[in-house]
Amino acid sequence: MKSSRLLSILLTSGFLFSIQGTINEAMWKVKETGKRYTLPGSGIVSMIVSRIICGSTCLLRQDCISFNHNEATWQCELLNTAYHKPSDQTLVTASGWNYYNFLPPRPPKNASDYCANGGTYVQYEQPVYLRYNYALDGYTCSPHSWVKAQADAGKTCKMVIMYDTDFIGQDSAFTNRPVTYYEAAKLCMTYNCIGMICRKHTATCWLKINTQFTSSTMTSAATDLNFWYTVCE
Repeated sequence: MKSSRLLSILLTSGFLFSIQGTINEAMWKVKETGKRYTLPGSGIVSMIVSRIICGSTCLLRQDCISFNHNEATWQCELLNTAYHKPSDQTLVTASGWNYYNFLPPRPPKNASDYCANGGTYVQYEQPVYLRYNYALDGYTCSPHSWVKAQADAGKTCKMVIMYDTDFIGQDSAFTNRPVTYYEAAKLCMTYNCIGMICRKHTATCWLKINTQFTSSTMTSAATDLNFWYTVCE
């Protein structure tokens, strides 16, 4: 029996949904309704299956980041990257199609319990062009006074990403060793940071420490950098 046929049977029967830590831990969201992501070179495989099987198959493949699915024809397209830049013209209007990517977990209701040291729970976004890593904590504990004031006012804070963007005025770089974006986010507690800039494909990050800033403050285009900044709503 072909592996794709076996996978379809297992998924349809619900067997694979009982595997702890696999399919039932990942969720998908409709990123764009009535749209299809058509970046050249992003397609992995195309097949005719239901939306559930399409998403579950993507989850089982380490090279799958997002997918297109047509609800009318059941055409499924697995993709090795994800839409993340408004300037990208390859997310096109397409009747019957929906574009999906990973849905990050929601912050826990008892988020403050995760920061026993007195910091404020701040979830950080993962770059969508990388496969979502559910093994990461996905949050940092920020001691920054501005973040604490926002949390005390009943707001939830999160570090969001502006892609291909630099911030002029960062305060600190990790000069002694390479640091990934998730290591830098966790080290926010040590450095009292409120945001960061990281190179996309090398483990180099800078932190913003002294003052709160927004997406419209002193930014410039930079194709090799991503800019995380804190928003509270």
